[in-house]
Amino acid sequence: MTDQSLIELSAATDLAEVCAADLSGEALGWAVGKVQGIELHLDGPKGYLTTWRVYYRQGGNVSYRFERYNPQENWMLGGPLADQHCKSFGHNKHIGADGQWRTFAYKEGPVLMRLAGGDSILIALCRAIVLLYSGETVKVPKVLICHG
Repeated sequence: MTDQSLIELSAATDLAEVCAADLSGEALGWAVGKVQGIELHLDGPKGYLTTWRVYYRQGGNVSYRFERYNPQENWMLGGPLADQHCKSFGHNKHIGADGQWRTFAYKEGPVLMRLAGGDSILIALCRAIVLLYSGETVKVPKVLICHG
C-alpha cells in the first residue's frame, strides 16, 4: 500500500456527523452512495485535482474502472434514483431569493416518505433519500465537508 493510498484510506474513515438536510456537493454524493449500499472510494488533492472527490467501481472482477459518484449533479446517476424513490417534486418560489426545489422520497416501511429542498431537483432528491434512509444526521468523511 502506498503513502497516497494510506492518506485516502484515512480520509475515508475520519468521519463527522452532519445534518442531512444541509448536505451538498461530494458529501451529499457520499451519503447517497452509502444509503444505496455502494462501495465508495475517495481521491484527493494531487495533480490537477484540487478537492476530494467520490468514486465508485463500475464493471466486473476482471475489467472495471473507477468513475465519479455524483448523483447530486449527474442525471445519469440521479435519474434512476428519481425513478426508484421520487413520486413528486415541485418548485417553491417563496423559499430563498430564486426559490427552491422540493422533492419527496418514498419507501416501504414505517417511515414512508421524507421531504427535502435544494437548488436543483437532484440536490433536493438526494437530500430526501438520505433523510429517509439515515435520519436527520449522517456521517461523512471530514475532508468532504469543507469542500461542499
